Amino acid sequence: MVALTIFGAIRQTLGRSLRNGFFGLIIGGALVEGLATLLNKSDVTLQNLAVSTSSNTLFVHVAAILLALAMGSLFTVWTVAVRTVQGVVKGADNAVDAVDGPSRHGLF
Repeated sequence: MVALTIFGAIRQTLGRSLRNGFFGLIIGGALVEGLATLLNKSDVTLQNLAVSTSSNTLFVHVAAILLALAMGSLFTVWTVAVRTVQGVVKGADNAVDAVDGPSRHGLF
């Protein structure tokens, strides 16, 4: 029974990290492409901020890809780190329960 719980937690962590990494890809790419489209005019000021109709350059697309990959990696690593800390705390709490009994909690 314990092995199924561990594999279920690993499966859930992998699913969440892939999902959050995908969200990071989408957010990073959309952020750079959207800002580049918004600021593509040469005379952009705060008073005449308008969406440009000209296409973005290759540099903008490469920057969007790089930022999207960086944000996707950041979201994935952050998710795995959070889930690891949660697992360590849960394991320590279970160890305290095994030693002191379920009515006394050492950590939380």
